[in-house]
Amino acid sequence: MKTTKRIIALLLVALMSLTLLVSCGKEDKGELMTTYNNGADFIYENDTDFKDFFMLNSYSFLSAAEKTSLSQEEYQNILSSSLESTIIWREMNKEFDKLGYSVDEKAAKDAALSDAQQFDASYTGGYKAFRETWNISENAFEMLNKYEMMLDMAAEKIMNVTKPTEEEVKQYFVDYSYNYVVMPHYSVSSIVLQATDKVPASEVLADANSYIEMLSSGKSWDEVKTVASLKYNYENGMMYSQIFTGEEKIYLKDFVKVTDLDAAIAEIDAAFKAKNKVSFDEIFPSGFEAYAKENNLTAGSEAYEAAHALFYNYTAQVYNAEFKYIISTAWADGKTYEKPIYHEGINCYSVVTFNKVVEEAGFKDFDEVKDQIASDIFATKKQEAVTVYTTNIINKAVYGVTE
Repeated sequence: MKTTKRIIALLLVALMSLTLLVSCGKEDKGELMTTYNNGADFIYENDTDFKDFFMLNSYSFLSAAEKTSLSQEEYQNILSSSLESTIIWREMNKEFDKLGYSVDEKAAKDAALSDAQQFDASYTGGYKAFRETWNISENAFEMLNKYEMMLDMAAEKIMNVTKPTEEEVKQYFVDYSYNYVVMPHYSVSSIVLQATDKVPASEVLADANSYIEMLSSGKSWDEVKTVASLKYNYENGMMYSQIFTGEEKIYLKDFVKVTDLDAAIAEIDAAFKAKNKVSFDEIFPSGFEAYAKENNLTAGSEAYEAAHALFYNYTAQVYNAEFKYIISTAWADGKTYEKPIYHEGINCYSVVTFNKVVEEAGFKDFDEVKDQIASDIFATKKQEAVTVYTTNIINKAVYGVTE
């Protein structure tokens, strides 16, 4: 969901204290925030890396918490963590230079470009508006990606974390076997195709039908998915295509069959009218965009968001009813449903393939999950090592404590 202009404005109010400090700071450096290394090094308020950490941490927190302001305690916590990140970043760069270590600069730039493209697709006004609104530098995401890459490298090269052995992986599988239980379920794979200003719904529908023909003629799901992803991806603004394309497990114990689609939709209509005193078709006879235009709703306003939520919730229910209907009435292992189904709320067509029905509970085969287990163990080890590594940096730089 795009961040609205109203929310942006409220979020900026939450950061006024930092802005005021910057505006009344000393010279170009701003106010002195802290010193470290026994007073030899300084962090000023206008230091680019500190400001980037602070603004990105604030945005991440407020977005995840779906809040529009920071409490004093939250502000202090984010300020403290941003100062620590700045110290770690600077001290880690010194250590890497001394040891002759370096990260892949191209990989860091590519990761930053991908971050920017995601904001172009999901943030009102795109990445440029995000940067301007949150006052972050052009290289903020490159720094952040290098920071994460350096921590990862520190875990392996400095903290000597190694990949788990085969025996460790097997023991983990035994100890946590309950995580690898396979409950009875339908396995369904969807290729989701999002219509945009650049790719109209008529073109998307034509593509969807061509992908159905490819799947029905014997092309593998992965092959067709790869073809679709060349066009329907983040880079082209198809956020929902990227997020929702893939396999879904629908557990039998929770699944309620729908064998009469008209009756199911009639029930949704009746509930909508009972709650809103008017039918969905009476409010949105020509869709949401037409409704917003006719009622002079500004994108991002409370009225716009409320109307969109009403529209989206209804269309999601209708889509789910049709999704359950085709599973209930047209299921055949390996079959692709004969036509795409449409989710009006996100303006997407879905090509649905029925993989298989697993009717009895069991366990995943070890060979099927061993690579993922090894990856998870390795990631956990590295995260634990990173915690120790960064704690040591802060203890030494801030408190003068060495092991």
